[in-house]
Amino acid sequence: MAISARPARLDHVGIAVHDLRAVAPALAARLGVTAPPPELVERDGIEAVFLNLGGPSLELLGSTRQDSRIARFLERRGEGIHHLAYGVEDIASELRRWREQGAELIDPEPRPGSRGRLVAFLHPASEFGVLTELVQMPKEEAGGGGEPHPPRPTVVCLCGSARFPEAFQRADQQETVAGRIVVTAGPHPGGPGELDSLDRRKIDLADEILVLNVGGHLDDATSSQVAHARARGKRVRWLEPPKESPE
Repeated sequence: MAISARPARLDHVGIAVHDLRAVAPALAARLGVTAPPPELVERDGIEAVFLNLGGPSLELLGSTRQDSRIARFLERRGEGIHHLAYGVEDIASELRRWREQGAELIDPEPRPGSRGRLVAFLHPASEFGVLTELVQMPKEEAGGGGEPHPPRPTVVCLCGSARFPEAFQRADQQETVAGRIVVTAGPHPGGPGELDSLDRRKIDLADEILVLNVGGHLDDATSSQVAHARARGKRVRWLEPPKESPE
């Protein structure tokens, strides 16, 4: 029987909720943490908020369309624990190992998930009735032997219009409290959508961008920032679900 090079660890517990934007700040307040803006996972039709508890986190899950797996779960079972997730060092090899040990794979290959990480789900029928997720751990968290190193904080670049300075202030505070390094592209007053070199450099240095599309507002300059981030393979998070996903 194959043994993993490094033990898996509990990464997070997924909880499905009807009203993510109401539940996330309420639960965060009870736990004494700050809820970051929801992350939109467009391909799955869900939004996710991770509450960092200093170890395993809570992932609050809401649905953005009626045919999503979270919508189906809520319809059948109501709100509650949706899945357990384990962090692994090499998800491809771990999928093969779990399959060899009798796991029934929902995802035969790793796929992009929330937080920009590769994920794969295992059927509860083979996991003692629990929907199970494997999550690829970032290299700095997985470690490579010796003394563990603290993970490098995620660098997030705030993007949006100068019309919403309070949104920038709130996002800066929330992201900082969540342990992320914050840089800001702009904010721009609008007008031509051409990015300046400093904006491009900030986005290039960041791991992800957070689009502050208050009320769905997305001007030309912000659209250019989103396009540049996607061209560089950066993860894109939204303050609010976009009315239309810019290409």
